[in-house]
Amino acid sequence: MGQRHVEHFYHKYDAGKFSWPRGDGSAKNALLLISRGFGTAHLPLRWGSPAEMHVLTLRKSTQ
Repeated sequence: MGQRHVEHFYHKYDAGKFSWPRGDGSAKNALLLISRGFGTAHLPLRWGSPAEMHVLTLRKSTQ
């Protein structure tokens, strides 16, 4: 099977947790989470990509 995505972004950021520039001039990074998801498209198969779901709990900083 060939490449699923041709854009360079998808070669590096296919799934997982990454540090991403915020782009607000603060020179800080944000956390980027890319999930493989749990759905399917057209066929009920997921070759080499097990379904996953993330549960995130966001808390306000006390600092």
